[in-house]
Amino acid sequence: MANLGFDFDGVVVDAKSLEQKILKEEYEYDVPIENCRWEVLQDRFNRDDYNRFKFKVYGTDLGLQLNAVNGSIEYIKKLSDEGHNIKIVT
Repeated sequence: MANLGFDFDGVVVDAKSLEQKILKEEYEYDVPIENCRWEVLQDRFNRDDYNRFKFKVYGTDLGLQLNAVNGSIEYIKKLSDEGHNIKIVT
């Protein structure tokens, strides 16, 4: 069987929706979901503030609010049941 790696953000879970919510609620910054990335946010945040923001998404209990991408968990489970070695990467 194959060794398979799946990216966490955008493949397994939808972190962008939570990022957008945190930006709006905690930073009073209403940004389209496609702009929740460093290349856009660097105009508003320095690198340290951006890293603290990302930590809120991935390193605190807020991350428990992440929703799975539709069908991702079921598909990964199916591949695992077929005997593939599954790794989550980021």
